[in-house]
Amino acid sequence: MSWTVAMCCVCAKEFRLRVKRKESARELFCNVECCRVKWQRTHVTRTCEFCMKIFSRPQSVKQTRFCSWACYREAEPSKARSGTRGNFGHFVSSKAGAIHFDSGWELRRMKELDADVSVKSWCRSKYRIPWRDTDGKDRVYYPDFDVEYVGGSAVVEEVKGYTDESSRLKIEAGKRYCLERGLKYRVLNDRSFNEFEEAYEHYENDYGTWSRPTFENVFMKIARQFAIRSTCVRLQVGAVFVDKSYTRVLCLGYNGGVSDDGNQCESLLPGACGCTHAEVNAMMKAMEPLNDSVLFVTTAPCKACAKLLIARGVRKVVYDKTYRAKSGILYLKKHNVKTIAWSTYIRQCDETFFANQFNEKLIKPQLQFDEVDSVCCLAVHEAIFKAKAR
Repeated sequence: MSWTVAMCCVCAKEFRLRVKRKESARELFCNVECCRVKWQRTHVTRTCEFCMKIFSRPQSVKQTRFCSWACYREAEPSKARSGTRGNFGHFVSSKAGAIHFDSGWELRRMKELDADVSVKSWCRSKYRIPWRDTDGKDRVYYPDFDVEYVGGSAVVEEVKGYTDESSRLKIEAGKRYCLERGLKYRVLNDRSFNEFEEAYEHYENDYGTWSRPTFENVFMKIARQFAIRSTCVRLQVGAVFVDKSYTRVLCLGYNGGVSDDGNQCESLLPGACGCTHAEVNAMMKAMEPLNDSVLFVTTAPCKACAKLLIARGVRKVVYDKTYRAKSGILYLKKHNVKTIAWSTYIRQCDETFFANQFNEKLIKPQLQFDEVDSVCCLAVHEAIFKAKAR
């Protein structure tokens, strides 16, 4: 491998580099500092939220909360375990300019603040709030946004609220900090950002083609509404049991503590909140057998609830979101209980709609999850493929 001597285009200092590098580069720099001077790259100095180390990083870099991947993995274990380094990016605001975001929750709130006419201005929070974690170590907490309204009031916002014990300690420290300084502090819990994809069916009569929500859509929305009543801080779940013909609601419920017990979780640790699960609360209110019934639940059942569902004769479970452990769903499938994710049902509805657009009688009129055989599915995909080819 051959080397040569080149001259820095900024400081005129001679330095060695490989011949191929000299041939391919338009401008040569002897170090990073010269490159920054040439391109005038703006660097920002920040404090790592985990190890408290001060570091600098180009403003164009999306991730600016942690100094390294190791700190990010320790501070955000749920995102690190998912195999992704998070949902980072920049949002260009008409009120705040280019602002970086660290999650989809933050991006959605940014768009809301930009569209809200009552908001005069907003920006990334300038406050640095000291707090102490569960191990007794001193940390620094960065709220999400500082919002100023037209009336003159100012609010410090935290987008995603209580998720674990550390988040509770941070939020309590934020409330104390803002109270001492006469500021308003607002926590937007993640239950305010739950999106729901609707499912519609289409029908025809003498007056045209119409659409309406499916029975599955109606019952899942009922379950979601009951989940809002949940007093569990970390995860809110609603459950609705209906008969197999989808004509009667048998029982319903949501997770939470015992009545007249303060509506308080015992802990924010996963699996230790002390709340009764939504499925159990609903089954306790059932006035008739649940044989061959269908359960609509916002979060997939755990293994303990799955055993109770099997014992009560439930034949189908439709869930919106997955639970942190898949053992419950696997246990239901093992005992021949049909399980359908809401995203799967939405995809089936879309395939039915596209098939009907081309007058293909591919799927039975009253779609049930277990009525679509392999031949029909193959025909649907063929119809969609032909549509794309056109």
